[in-house]
Amino acid sequence: MNLFILVASLPKTLYVNFKCLPIKTAFHLPIVVHHSVNIDGKLRKGAIKVDIRCFANIIIGFEKGSWWKGKNSTSYLSIKEGACLSFGANVKICRGFGIDLHNNSSLRIGSSSYINTNVNFECFNEICIGNRNYIAYNVYFQDDSAHKIISNSTNQHSSIRLGDCCWVCSNVHFYKSTSIGTCSVVASFSKVGGIVSPDHCLLSGNPCKIIKENIEWKV
Repeated sequence: MNLFILVASLPKTLYVNFKCLPIKTAFHLPIVVHHSVNIDGKLRKGAIKVDIRCFANIIIGFEKGSWWKGKNSTSYLSIKEGACLSFGANVKICRGFGIDLHNNSSLRIGSSSYINTNVNFECFNEICIGNRNYIAYNVYFQDDSAHKIISNSTNQHSSIRLGDCCWVCSNVHFYKSTSIGTCSVVASFSKVGGIVSPDHCLLSGNPCKIIKENIEWKV
C-alpha cells in the first residue's frame, strides 16, 4: 500500500471508523478507505460493523484489480437509514465498486473474501456473501425488482446468499431469491435468480442452471 496514498486517505478513513464503529474499535482503524471513494450522505453509528479489531483489516478501494477502467470508474458507498454493512476479517474490495444499501437492509461480506473491480451491490433486503469467496470483475447483486408489481402472489424482494469458498466469474448478475451452496462456481455471463443450489456445483447460463455437481475448484 503506497504510503502517500494511505496518508491522503487518512481523513476519510478516520471519518468512517469513528462515525460508524464503537470508539474502542475505531481506535484500531480496522477499515481503511481510499480517498477517492464517494460516500453518499452522512454515515451513522452502527452503519458498519466489523468482526476483528485490527489495523487495515478491511481495505476498501485501494487495489485496481483486473479490468480496471481508470478514472472513469468511481467507487460509491451509500448506507441509508437502518441499513447495516458488516465485514468478517481480512476483506478486500477493489476500486470501482458500488455499495447501495436501502432503508433497513443488510449486506454481509465474510472473512477472507476478495471483491474485484466494478462489483455492485444494490440491497433492499439482505445480501450475504460467505467466507473465502472470490468475486471477479463486473458482477452485480440486486435483491429487489426495483419497481412495484401489484399482485398478491408477487414477492417484491428477497435475499441473495452465497456460501463459503465460492468462485463467481466475471459479468455475472445475481437477482432475488437466490442461494448458492458452498464451494460452487458460477460461470461468466450467467444470470442467477430464483435458484437454490446444493454445495459443490457448477452453475451457468441465462437463466442460470446447475450444469454439474460434486465439483472442486482451486486457484
